Amino acid sequence: MADFPGWLPPLVTLNEYDGNWWAYIEACYECYCQTLVFNFAEFRGKPVRTISDPMREGKEESFWHIVEGRSGDSQEQSIRRCERIGWIRPVIEATTSGKVKTWKVKRTSPGKRRAQKRILIAIEDFSFVVVLVDRGSFMLLLTAYPVEKGQQRRRLESDYLQSDSH
Repeated sequence: MADFPGWLPPLVTLNEYDGNWWAYIEACYECYCQTLVFNFAEFRGKPVRTISDPMREGKEESFWHIVEGRSGDSQEQSIRRCERIGWIRPVIEATTSGKVKTWKVKRTSPGKRRAQKRILIAIEDFSFVVVLVDRGSFMLLLTAYPVEKGQQRRRLESDYLQSDSH
């Protein structure tokens, strides 16, 4: 995944903060707030909102979910998620440009009984995905993550090809 589309902003790297994890997290959160919280992205005419409650260490729940992923993710995986924090808004807004793939899937969240319709937006090679849920008057940002394993990319591509969205 070394090469990525030129229309995406550069990665935000830990090296830029001399390896200082907390300075890095603060910078990533600032990027997150500037691109997603203070100015909503839009998806098909609806504002994209984030989950602000509960706050942890002064940061929104959506932010932590994006950068930490599932429990058990390594710090290396968290770094890959942090590096791409600035990609979320451009990927969402690229849905009208043909630069990304967009489709709907039904997924059951841990602890939930009913499947939920989710909207997935992936860059062309399925190496980065944004997940939204339609809440009627707005879209809710659930998460965004890099897809580093070929098997996961193939599954996403298969889901996309089997959907009615392409």
